[in-house]
Amino acid sequence: MCAVLMDHYMWVFDSNVMSNIGLQMGGGSVEIFFAISSFLYGIKWADNGFRHFEPLDFIKKRLVRIFIPVWMTVLLTIPLEYLFVNRFEPMTIMFNIVGLGWAKPFGISGHLWFVTMLMIIYVSFILLSYCRLDKMRLWGWGVIFLVLTMSHALLADRLTTFSKASPILFLFFGAIMFCKGEHITIWCRGHKIVTILSSLISLSISIYLYIQGWHYTNKAWAVYSFIVAGFLTFLALFSCLNIKKSNCVISWLSGISYEVYLIHMPISPLAGYITDNVYLKFFLCLAITLVAAVVLNKISSKIYKLC
Repeated sequence: MCAVLMDHYMWVFDSNVMSNIGLQMGGGSVEIFFAISSFLYGIKWADNGFRHFEPLDFIKKRLVRIFIPVWMTVLLTIPLEYLFVNRFEPMTIMFNIVGLGWAKPFGISGHLWFVTMLMIIYVSFILLSYCRLDKMRLWGWGVIFLVLTMSHALLADRLTTFSKASPILFLFFGAIMFCKGEHITIWCRGHKIVTILSSLISLSISIYLYIQGWHYTNKAWAVYSFIVAGFLTFLALFSCLNIKKSNCVISWLSGISYEVYLIHMPISPLAGYITDNVYLKFFLCLAITLVAAVVLNKISSKIYKLC
């Protein structure tokens, strides 16, 4: 979530270079989060002998894990929303409570669209555990990716918003990491140079497209570029750090990053309300976010264990 924080908090420096390149930095890091989550669930599925997930049990556990932090974030957002943007909309609150923030976002917490996409990806895990697409060879997944790329090219004039252009790509990369994550990461570790170069090239292209204004003129390819860049960056980081599937670091980061993501946006205007000092504001954002995220994670984890 470092790129998300960097994107959303660099506004305090009022920098034209570093500020508000979210669809390239923040958006790409969201794809990294989805890739990590998909990879971990794929490992869990494989360790359980590829037995399909029981829908009710899986959904119950996921809803508790997802929504306890969301509800606490919404409770924090409601007064801050009224304080900073003078807005109180019961319908918006209800949509975000049930995880549909993508349809009706808060003014200061529009990032909760992430929860909607996360629920869709988790539901796809249930379907994938029944379909056994893990048996599909990697070249088959490559064909699907090629079809998606061609679809983006052909439908670019219709994929004019983030909500239209991103879901199918998030789902595809989530599916391939869930089904073939271990095969892909093993290959990337054996071809580190290729993986790193691919990541750097994709990141460079994504930033270049942003600089050229494609975020406004060609949303389909701007979104495509940052999601692909995020996916390749995850593979590059994974191969370089040599993180094993049993390593607790990746599990811990995956867990705490969810709370960091949820809580960081409401904190931004709060830090600005406390001080006008640019640097102090930035570090306040980081410090309050980290403390709040840890507390949120501890509380939600305890409730999760009770369920």
